[in-house]
Amino acid sequence: MFDYDELGEFDEGDEVKKTSPSSPSSGPMLRPPPLGRKLRVLALHGGGSNSNVMKYQVQALKKALGDKAEWDFMNGGRPWKWDNGMEPPAIMKSLAGDLSFFGWYGVETEDVSDRPYQEKLFDVSVKFSYLEVDAGVDRVMRHIKENGPFDVLLGFSQGCIVSHLIAALLRERGESIPWRLSLLFCGMRVRDTKYERLFETRLPVPSIQIYGRKDEFYDYGKASQEALYE
Repeated sequence: MFDYDELGEFDEGDEVKKTSPSSPSSGPMLRPPPLGRKLRVLALHGGGSNSNVMKYQVQALKKALGDKAEWDFMNGGRPWKWDNGMEPPAIMKSLAGDLSFFGWYGVETEDVSDRPYQEKLFDVSVKFSYLEVDAGVDRVMRHIKENGPFDVLLGFSQGCIVSHLIAALLRERGESIPWRLSLLFCGMRVRDTKYERLFETRLPVPSIQIYGRKDEFYDYGKASQEALYE
């Protein structure tokens, strides 16, 4: 049985939040029955990343779970375009190996100034538009149907946003969410107002949310993502 309390050690500055629709936040978290097989995890990397980078990012968690879990790593479907001709950091290139960098959807903003992207993101008055979201969501869902079942959907950054959108779109369609736990690293809310209707009520998916206090997105991500889940 997967024990949520045995996810392994995180850095001292990291913060973990657990949510569960089946019990109040002040009470014990109800655990699902044993699977009778290995836990299956599907991992979605962040924007401007790939599966090789993601494997490095979760290596401590993989070690902690050991042979109790099986892992599957997807690559996003959109080649990543770096702003203003920028190049990825050398460490990212090294970790990426022979794989290109990908995203799950495109992002446009009405703010065409030279302000840094983070500054635009933290400005709640700036409007963002996501491109090819349906294609990205359908691609992940097709992978789940063809390669599942998966018990945990693990996302990092943009991968978290994809998991929010999949869960919300399935709920809107009246379909069940085909995983048992969302494990969200450095996530944040959906900024495209086209999807506001999907999050008028909180998502009924148990989640574990991990935030690094040294992350420049800590305050923004924590405040915006926690509000999405029961």
